[in-house]
Amino acid sequence: MSEFPKDRARGFRPAFHFKNVLDIPASLFAEHGIKGVVLDVDNTITRWELTSVPDEIMAWMDALKERGFKLAFLSNGLSAKLKEVEAQTGIRIVPGKKPFLSSFARARDLLECVDAEIAIVGDQCVTDIWPANRMGWLSILVEPISTSDFLGTQFYRWLERIFGMRTPAR
Repeated sequence: MSEFPKDRARGFRPAFHFKNVLDIPASLFAEHGIKGVVLDVDNTITRWELTSVPDEIMAWMDALKERGFKLAFLSNGLSAKLKEVEAQTGIRIVPGKKPFLSSFARARDLLECVDAEIAIVGDQCVTDIWPANRMGWLSILVEPISTSDFLGTQFYRWLERIFGMRTPAR
């Protein structure tokens, strides 16, 4: 098993914070020994209220795959939307009950990587970053693509603001 890098975040704070996925260079994953990337769906790679992934984000994911990274989606989203995203991208979706770690373990098993070789990219500290940090994954927070959100997500975003969770760890 790989040694856990000392610069990874703990708690609700991400190791890295970017405006959107397009700002995350593939070299960041390589520098941290990442082999598998888990992506949130709603407001990370597609708008919460839409079912398709924008072309530029598709190109970003394709570039990661070309560099040899394994990709998987982990989402609490609606089943019908997730099926459409999976069909469009060809990337497997692990339906989950985030932030429960069992969903993250299923994503790890799908990627066939050890925890220290996995990164997550998501737009929420409570459901994406916190459990990923508990798993020992490299956590990367992005700003939500859209201001439209599920009611429960709005509550989590309020908590993020109140407790200053969206600040990067380094």
